[in-house]
Amino acid sequence: MNQTTEDQKRERNRIACAKWRAANPEKSRAFGAKWRAKNPEKSRASVAAWRKANLEKAKAATAAWNKANPEAIRAAVKRFREKHPEKIAEWGKTYRQRHPEKVKAWTNKWREENPERYRETRNAAGRRRYAKDPSKSIAKASAWAKANVEANRAKALKSWHKKQAEKKAAQLLTP
Repeated sequence: MNQTTEDQKRERNRIACAKWRAANPEKSRAFGAKWRAKNPEKSRASVAAWRKANLEKAKAATAAWNKANPEAIRAAVKRFREKHPEKIAEWGKTYRQRHPEKVKAWTNKWREENPERYRETRNAAGRRRYAKDPSKSIAKASAWAKANVEANRAKALKSWHKKQAEKKAAQLLTP
């Protein structure tokens, strides 16, 4: 058979299939889902190949979908956070270690904007500490500090001197 005739047949078939898919989107989606379920590796490979070949188009399509479906994104993020709390905690820990100045700035800004909620979170943290060890309650600590002003002052000075010594040692170690 002639090569051009074969190409023409393929092109006509491609156009006819495209028209059918446009006229029957539900059936087309169902067939695609069924095929993807039967061939997960091929499906992933074809998606990856298409994304690699059409990176800009894929990014634009993803951005458009994200913009059109913010609730779906929030739901997916919520599901992920509920399913993988240890990953979220680890990411947060590494981020706080890598960017302490950003975290401090955001925290201070949040504290200024939400003084009531900040007070509530501090109180909640104190309650959690107290639940773990009742001897370390905030009220007991503040009562002890009021009753033992000199000891508290000595404790604070000792801590301050220790920090100063650590700073001095760090300065000596840096060239």
